[in-house]
Amino acid sequence: MSRRSLQQRANASRAERRESPRVDTELTALLETYAGSRTLTVRNISMSGALLEAGAEPLQSDVRPGAVVQLTLFDANGSASVFLKAQVVRLGGADQPSCLGGSFVRAEEDTARALEGLIVYALVKKGLPDLYRLPVWSDAPLGVPPATAH
Repeated sequence: MSRRSLQQRANASRAERRESPRVDTELTALLETYAGSRTLTVRNISMSGALLEAGAEPLQSDVRPGAVVQLTLFDANGSASVFLKAQVVRLGGADQPSCLGGSFVRAEEDTARALEGLIVYALVKKGLPDLYRLPVWSDAPLGVPPATAH
């Protein structure tokens, strides 16, 4: 990174300093540790990490800053998944007490592409939710023209 770009990053707002911008999502994650597994909600995600919400129940006892956990990320339909390792970088906070911040551990290229696909899915779903509605199928017999033209 050039000296000029480093200076620009230093002068930018906090959100603009991220190398990997965060995307709000409706993804879910399966968090697995030696103490067991748990389903979490992915609040936001980037190519470098994710913010996960645990809900009311406490996390497993071995989930603490510095711990490495296994994550399986799923799209809203549960049809696409990505398997990643993440290091817990923070737990909770005043405004989000049940959240876990994780930084992804270096992934293979195919895993990174799958993660990128989930992020694109989150962007498209957020901006164009009508694309993800199930189609309305006609009850008319085949060969009968529909009442309305497209």
